[in-house]
Amino acid sequence: MISISQAFPSIKWQYFGTEEGMLANYPAFEDTADCKSYDPRFRPFYVETATPEPKDVVLVIDISGSMRGDQIIVAKEAAKTVLSTMNPRDRIGLVKFNNKADTPTEYNNDGRGCHGKRLADATPINIKYLKDYVDSLVAQGGTDYSKAFTRAFDLLKGTSAGSSSSRQKVIIFLTDGEPNDAAQLIMQTIKTKNAELNNAVVIMTYGMLKNLPILRHIADQDGSQYDVSKAYDVTAGRFTYVRNTNNLRRDLATYYDFFATNTVRHEPIISIPYIDAFGTGLLTSITLPCYYQGKFIGVVGTDISMADLLSEITYFQKGQSSYAFMADSSGRTMMHPLLPAPSHAYGDPIFMDIAALEPEPEFNSVFQSIKNAGSGQKTFSSKRFLARGGHVIEGVTVLELPSTYYWRQVEQTIFTVGIVVAVGDKDETLHSQSIPSDFTFLYHRLDLIKPDDPCIHFSRYAVNDSTVVKFGAEAFKDPYTYLGLDETVSDVNAYKRIMTNANSPNTRFKQGIRDTVVATRKVEDIWFREKTAYTKYLVWRYVGTANGVFRMTPGTSLAKSYDPRKRPW
Repeated sequence: MISISQAFPSIKWQYFGTEEGMLANYPAFEDTADCKSYDPRFRPFYVETATPEPKDVVLVIDISGSMRGDQIIVAKEAAKTVLSTMNPRDRIGLVKFNNKADTPTEYNNDGRGCHGKRLADATPINIKYLKDYVDSLVAQGGTDYSKAFTRAFDLLKGTSAGSSSSRQKVIIFLTDGEPNDAAQLIMQTIKTKNAELNNAVVIMTYGMLKNLPILRHIADQDGSQYDVSKAYDVTAGRFTYVRNTNNLRRDLATYYDFFATNTVRHEPIISIPYIDAFGTGLLTSITLPCYYQGKFIGVVGTDISMADLLSEITYFQKGQSSYAFMADSSGRTMMHPLLPAPSHAYGDPIFMDIAALEPEPEFNSVFQSIKNAGSGQKTFSSKRFLARGGHVIEGVTVLELPSTYYWRQVEQTIFTVGIVVAVGDKDETLHSQSIPSDFTFLYHRLDLIKPDDPCIHFSRYAVNDSTVVKFGAEAFKDPYTYLGLDETVSDVNAYKRIMTNANSPNTRFKQGIRDTVVATRKVEDIWFREKTAYTKYLVWRYVGTANGVFRMTPGTSLAKSYDPRKRPW
């Protein structure tokens, strides 16, 4: 692990998580949080590796009167635990039942009624929505199993139409009470409804502090004790008796253990991006399942920052109207200029379909090619959205430009990189600039290198009769090393040597940055040539360039993430 970390400094974490919930992590660190607050088995990297095949899941929760008190609290925690185990490529639905069965049809009048008719993609925003719905449940009424199973099978059937039949289908049934309806009716309902789906549905049952024999029969889909013959081609699920709420997570893990043990895989899994539990930002994991004597025992993995991984896409620069994007084989967008950069992600990512960000009808053939791991190029008119100022209030200007789309799959992954180049767009660079003998360079980190004549400008430490230079991340060869760097006096002196000495080795900045710094220095001749009666009313003067050079006066320190290209002006 140490040698890997030294060879690849962009790697954030290396780890091994076990089926028992133990985590071995490198580099080591002291976590001040309660150990119970983190369980590797419920993190995206583990779930997606343990059960990589996409599943259609319906979670059925008993909210009858018998669930009042501790039982409903346990059931809610159990339901939210199951929701936490969803693979991002899964689809999820939820049914609550007492003497009737309901789904989350606009429970808070938010227009999200789609959850009542079909399964939803298990994206972070949908999982959060369903967890909030679970928290709103109140225990009351009777216990009608057959209505609950009818609604659950209908959700699966409504979603299966026109979609892949290879997806695993499972109903997870949580209850604490004996049914009010007849066992024969329950088993016949399950048999009839599963037959409509070619007996592809597995049922996992959980008795919340109750060991009910009928739950075992439901999991086996065997109604022979109730005069309902067993279908010959069903796959038996599992019944789990939750006798101790302290072991709730362990008991609920039997759900995805069931699917994990059915398939042995040796291919690495690249996870959907997620927010690191330990605060390092948006990550993706490259993981492998581990087996001992054919039994799944855990997951080994490596985490890489999405900011590091996508830096070349985020800061792609080939002309003013060209850009790059990245999407996976399902159409989910990993990176696009209309989405926040990975370094600006502070919450779970909201995945958008690439077709929503590229709405032109001509893009549909590109989209289909991406989903089929194809490659190619196509030219058609597409839109660019430019802020007119504050984009929320003042809106955007829409330009329509003839553009050529190039796309190709990243080998041995589900991801495709696309490049969009406006027809006739040019990648313009300055001619090589000679460095004047009197050239000076002052970096904006005045806290590290003190200016000769400092002042206070609007309560900020500043320099008045000079300009300072700040570099955007796109000016660096390795943008995210810069963003993660805690700059020191040594770094600032290195910048100065590169900018003032043409013979100094340039290992940090992209080609043309020094020429831009030298060229923009000439604005000082304009700004400081003469002072008029109106000069005292000037608050700031500045110039920003497309390649990431920003020069301003009065000079003061700026946030590292400040990007003049994203400002309304």
